[in-house]
Amino acid sequence: MLKSLYIKNYALIRELQVNFSDNLTIISGETGAGKSVLLGALSLVLGNRTDAKSIGDPSSKCVIEAAFDISGLNLEGIFAENDIDFENESLFRREIAPGGKSRAFINDTPVQLPLIRDIANKLIDIHSQHETLALVRPAFHLEMIDNFAGNDKLLASYTAEFRKYLSLKKQLTNLISDKENSKRDLDYWNFQFEELSAANLVAGELSEKEKELALQVHAGEIAQHLNEGIQLVNGEGDSILSLINALKSLFSKISKFTETTAELSQRTETLIVEIKDIYLEMEKLNTSIIVQPEKIDELAERCDLLNRLLKKHQQENEDGLIAYMTELEENINRVEQFDDLIESTNKELQAIEGQMETASRKLSEIRLKAVAKFSEEVQKSLTGLGMPKAKVTYSHQTTETYTDSGTDKISLLFSANPGSTPTSIASVASGGELSRLMLAVKSLVTAKRLLPTVIFDEIDAGISGAVAEQAGDIMRKMADSIQVVCITHLPQIASKGQHHFLVTKDLSDVLADVRITKLSEKERINEIARMLSGEKLSKEAIANARQLLGA
Repeated sequence: MLKSLYIKNYALIRELQVNFSDNLTIISGETGAGKSVLLGALSLVLGNRTDAKSIGDPSSKCVIEAAFDISGLNLEGIFAENDIDFENESLFRREIAPGGKSRAFINDTPVQLPLIRDIANKLIDIHSQHETLALVRPAFHLEMIDNFAGNDKLLASYTAEFRKYLSLKKQLTNLISDKENSKRDLDYWNFQFEELSAANLVAGELSEKEKELALQVHAGEIAQHLNEGIQLVNGEGDSILSLINALKSLFSKISKFTETTAELSQRTETLIVEIKDIYLEMEKLNTSIIVQPEKIDELAERCDLLNRLLKKHQQENEDGLIAYMTELEENINRVEQFDDLIESTNKELQAIEGQMETASRKLSEIRLKAVAKFSEEVQKSLTGLGMPKAKVTYSHQTTETYTDSGTDKISLLFSANPGSTPTSIASVASGGELSRLMLAVKSLVTAKRLLPTVIFDEIDAGISGAVAEQAGDIMRKMADSIQVVCITHLPQIASKGQHHFLVTKDLSDVLADVRITKLSEKERINEIARMLSGEKLSKEAIANARQLLGA
């Protein structure tokens, strides 16, 4: 249940704290006093979106805190899943900075708004004035029937299968589309793959072939220069080797006279060894070079092929071509596997359709039993609300395709007068009739859902007198098992409450300030008398107020 609400710097509220009790709590006040502002603040802390008007003083932070007793509601699991400390009395807090940035907390742990909304839906049902219009929507009727029937788990299971169903249908559509697109590309892929495969690609081959081609093309020139070098090193006449040998001989002749020439002679010997090695390498290289005109054509053709493939497929080297060939092969294999994938997806889709059919059929059976009982109970409740001749029944249709709630379309049908055929609520119900219908529906659904707290925001629109008194009795009965808070203008309803708060607007300062006060018994008599007669309290109004409270 809602234990307390603290509001600071929200709209017309500077700062206030209100502590709630169980049973039926009444909130009243003149039109425009700020009752709806309280409800707006509570909705904000429970996850509603904020706007610039939320902050009263734009230079200060807005803070709203709501404390709930959540013991016995089995919420420990969802708190543990989201790393929130569980406390029997948990504090929900919303802060809005002057710049408009909003933050939310549960027990001082930062949380996202969807999580707050999810938990709040298990704690409280806020019925605002505009929600009465939901009665004209068939989707709302189906939701009420599911709540009344207790279909939460079954519907959640069906919805999970429905999401899988939609995902698989999309997957199947994409597979079929990809298959058709791939078929158009298959011939092209096959041609390219075969071309690359026939090339017998080897990483780094082009660089080696280009070197080999250059060697063959210039083999004659290379051999000529090598022969010249061989003659220069060790040919007839004054070759390099003969000259160095002569130099060595000179050093040997004078080495007995100086140690320096002995060292020079040794270095000359080393030079002779190196020159002989160069000579042998040149001879070896000269012997290995064989001019093969037919190989030049072969190498040139291979290099042309590799360069053409690189340019065609916009690759830098053979590694890129090999990777692209692998990609082509995967595309070709995937086309061949499409039929298998489509077949397996179809089988999976059929299996889920079977599960959905079973679940939707079970939902329908439960709903049809529940809606018959629901209509009967609503009709009984309307009799107590001054509509003894009202008739409530329903229409049921089956959709051709699966929806997120099954295959049912259920609409409540209503007639207020005898002899009238029940028809769509939107076409026959007046404002007062809609209010009474909604109260009857809410009292039934709330009893089934077992929410700890229900708040009614002026659900009494369009009713008065004895009907208002009956509406108050229904709320009083609801409050025997849950906490009920009712914002009302009607004294007949206000008199049924066990607790009564008065909302006022202080205009004595430059800025207006909304305040809320819990009324004593005497103050409550005066407030109900005001609701009966206006600002001027007459003895008759006070007596009438005492009579209402006594009743």
